[in-house]
Amino acid sequence: MQLSPLPRFLVKALVRSVMAVLFLGLPMVLVYAKIFGIGFGFPDRVSEALSGPSLETKISRVSLDLIEGLVAEDVALFSSNDEPREIARINRVAIALNLSALLGRRIVVDRITLDRARAEIPVSGKNDQTALNLKIEDLDASISMLDSQIRISGLEGLVQGVRIKAQAVLQSRGGLIIPKSGGTNAGEGIAGGSGAGADFAKMLRRCLETLESLEFPGAPPTVTFQVGGDADNKSSLVIAPISIRCGPVVGRGWRFEKLEAEARYADGELRVERLLIQDRNGQLTAWASARDKTLELEGYSTLDPAPLARAFSKNDPLKDFSFAQPPNLTLRASVDFTKPVAVARATGQIALNGFEFRGVRGRSLKAEFAWREGKLFVREARIALAAGEAVADLLIAPDDFRVRASSTLDPTAIAPLLSPKDRATINEMEFKDKPVLKVSLRGARPDFLALTGNGTMQLGRTAMRGVWIEEADSRLEFENGAITYRNFRIERETGSGSGNFTYDIKRQLVALDGVVSTLNPVEIMMWIDPKIAESIRPYRFVTPPNVRAGGTIYMKDISKNDLALQVESAEGLEYDLLGKTLRFGKTSATVTIDGANIRAKVPTSRLMGGDVSVTANISIDPKRPVFDADVSARRVDFAKITKLYFDYEGSGGVGSGKYKFTSKLGQESDMRGQGSIRVEAGNVFAIPILGPLSDIMHKIIPGVGYQTARLATADFRIADKKIESDNLEIQGAGFAMFGAGTIFFTTDRMDMSMRINAKGIPGIVFFPVSKLFEYVSTGTVSNPEWRPKILPRFPPATNGR
Repeated sequence: MQLSPLPRFLVKALVRSVMAVLFLGLPMVLVYAKIFGIGFGFPDRVSEALSGPSLETKISRVSLDLIEGLVAEDVALFSSNDEPREIARINRVAIALNLSALLGRRIVVDRITLDRARAEIPVSGKNDQTALNLKIEDLDASISMLDSQIRISGLEGLVQGVRIKAQAVLQSRGGLIIPKSGGTNAGEGIAGGSGAGADFAKMLRRCLETLESLEFPGAPPTVTFQVGGDADNKSSLVIAPISIRCGPVVGRGWRFEKLEAEARYADGELRVERLLIQDRNGQLTAWASARDKTLELEGYSTLDPAPLARAFSKNDPLKDFSFAQPPNLTLRASVDFTKPVAVARATGQIALNGFEFRGVRGRSLKAEFAWREGKLFVREARIALAAGEAVADLLIAPDDFRVRASSTLDPTAIAPLLSPKDRATINEMEFKDKPVLKVSLRGARPDFLALTGNGTMQLGRTAMRGVWIEEADSRLEFENGAITYRNFRIERETGSGSGNFTYDIKRQLVALDGVVSTLNPVEIMMWIDPKIAESIRPYRFVTPPNVRAGGTIYMKDISKNDLALQVESAEGLEYDLLGKTLRFGKTSATVTIDGANIRAKVPTSRLMGGDVSVTANISIDPKRPVFDADVSARRVDFAKITKLYFDYEGSGGVGSGKYKFTSKLGQESDMRGQGSIRVEAGNVFAIPILGPLSDIMHKIIPGVGYQTARLATADFRIADKKIESDNLEIQGAGFAMFGAGTIFFTTDRMDMSMRINAKGIPGIVFFPVSKLFEYVSTGTVSNPEWRPKILPRFPPATNGR
């Protein structure tokens, strides 16, 4: 049937309109929707469809793409708690809507597609000063939400340089990406929050900072995993298998050639079935399991631990170590995080071959260790150096430290580990034989000042400050920073010593108790205090004396010194005085050290056939290095004295006298003192300075000059390198001589005057002209020239008279 003109016109107009809409209007709408987006509140309704009780989604714009369909741009996800926080931002997301629901004027998202998208996830906590975002590039994923299932297929992206590949099939009652229910608001685990969420944020932040510092010379590392389970029930989640593959990875000062891991998460347990880290010299293999806030792990390593420590610690705890060969380490450990303070347990073994620690080179180190409830046990730790070895058992716990050790180490080999002061002391020692030391100590902390205990010590040939011993042994007692050498025994080729000796490091003192010695006192003091040794060095014993000692010497505050020594020497000693050596016979002496003063008292000693007593005071104060002495001599062989000091022959007789003087150490020629001398039964004229007077007296009174002068006395003073006397008196059978003057003993000069008086009738005859018998000498001590002090004067001669 043919239509009438009017209906036919209407049909054609309708067809043309539809065609115009299809071919002209629809493309324009599509172009408009792509460029300007879809309005009319549509982005808000899509945002609402992607939101839930714990998640809020905001979409800036929804556009229409002929290939991808609806595209949501600049998608931001927020936690919808009391303090909203952005937890993620994605640049573009393709959205597929459920058409059935759309016809019912409802918007339900069936699928989300990401194609080379970019995402950023903030990981900064509330108190962080700088922002840090987890950046994901080239993000591809397809997320389908069908009924109660969320399926993620083909998820792949580049996270901080790490390629992530994942697949997931999740059940969800609400069909949402983020669970609708649960105790923890979405995003708290990443963006901050408190409690476990804050801890996770800190950990993730550290991981990102570490990733940013790494370099991957080869292909990017890849992480592949599959996820399944109920998105609303964390306990049902299964993440398996998990695979990590990484070629060379370079950090700050370290490089690993390979890193591989195989793991799975199921039934609330994370199992690392294999972990492999490999460098150029060794590798680490490990197994681990984490479940219900507990962690167990087991591993074996031949890696160089220094790069590993630098990789996981900014402080580099092994910076003082270097290894010739990587150590072998076996470890089994568990950690329980259910307690208020995590409880860790571990057992293991370590073995090193060739290492260096703070300048100390070791050959090997082996040990077994265990850690339980904050206590570290080390069993049979054996360290071997080129200069011996040590074996120790240790316990380190809060307020409890114990060590049992034996050692044959040369202490000088470990000197670099000691404090500068202790190192200086050790460096003054030499060990030809290895010392044997055994100790058992305990205290509140590994600090020598807090330890107590005991032990034994045996020494072979050993030197302290150049003084050698052949052998020594002692029991040791440790308490409050002091070492007591109980019943020590020292043997030298020239003597021995025994007693009790305490070295108090805390109070800086040395204490002697019941010390008996046949050792050289100077050498003993070299071990204790070199300053005292130098002070008594002038007293040289022919053979080592018998010494008994007791008291205390302070290292710093010498004003507290209190030490007494009783010295008995059958063979005597030698002492230097004015550049000459005096040899004393059998000597008994008492030496006391009081503060900075040393007082030596010799009640009696034999010297050149006579007796001598000496009292000396020596100051070891570096600000006042002086000493004084009071010497008394009785009937000493005068001829030997004059021969020693003046090289005179045949003076004869015996001399007695006293001398008290003061001098500075090392400057004895500048001494100052005074004394008196008496010479009996001697030949005074045999002294060269008086010899010429014998001829003069013979010319005055024939025969008198050849009489022997049998008595001479004088008081004298010594100062400014000269000897002065005002009352020299010499008595002979028929004469007397009186004199005064000065002898400069360092320059061999003299300035003396003598008056000769005859006795008996010659004395009466010559008395009126006695002034003519006064003589002076200004020559030298070795070659004196005497001349009359007053020469006779005669009137001048006249012509013819």
